[in-house]
Amino acid sequence: SAAGSLVEDSAAAAVTAGEHGIPTPRTLDLHSRPRKMSEILVDGDAMRRVWTAVVLVVTLGLAAVAADVPASPVYWSADRPLAWTDFLGNPPDWAVQGKVWIASPDLHLYFHIDYAAPPSGSTWTAYVTTLTVTCFVNPSDSWSITSRTSPAALHHEQLHFDLYEAYRRLVDNTLRPMTYTSRVSGVDAWMTLRSLQDSTWLVLKKRAADAEMQFDRDTDNGRDLEAQATWEARIAAGLANPSSLP
Repeated sequence: SAAGSLVEDSAAAAVTAGEHGIPTPRTLDLHSRPRKMSEILVDGDAMRRVWTAVVLVVTLGLAAVAADVPASPVYWSADRPLAWTDFLGNPPDWAVQGKVWIASPDLHLYFHIDYAAPPSGSTWTAYVTTLTVTCFVNPSDSWSITSRTSPAALHHEQLHFDLYEAYRRLVDNTLRPMTYTSRVSGVDAWMTLRSLQDSTWLVLKKRAADAEMQFDRDTDNGRDLEAQATWEARIAAGLANPSSLP
């Protein structure tokens, strides 16, 4: 995500709530970063006379700074499955020395959201104007143990990627229609909406992390093919209908 910045424009109204991201739970890299923000507080009466745009860029939750975003991410696409060449990182010693691990894709979900909160009489209703949610693998931090790789192992990692994509769609479907009406100010409207969406994001983030972990537990990291077939059907259903996700 970008560092906090501020833009004022009298022609339009928007609030950018920044980029939120969650790294793959398999890396156990779940440390949050501090919130950064810049904002303009506009007098309520003045806002009723002239709606001045406030653009706010926020880094929040499990978001990475712009320098952490990979230069060549592999975005999820039905036409572009994962390949072993996407796993460019070095496997950790503990994985090499053990007998269970074969590979680990560095999976991420990010979203960038813009708001508007125009006045209507004595109230302001904040709503989402644009929402971009992405699901990608960072090849430089994805690793595999070459001597253990196989088509079956790659398929298991693809299912992890597919499961993240299903949750990407759930994030989009859940956050996009949310609104909030305030009788205080436009700033109060979008800040409250952002807070509600932050809380929703935390719930969805936990559901995604729990599902990824449960997938590995149930399938014994892809070794139980019968259990994996059950999960594969569940993931396909989640891609088609994200509300069906666990």
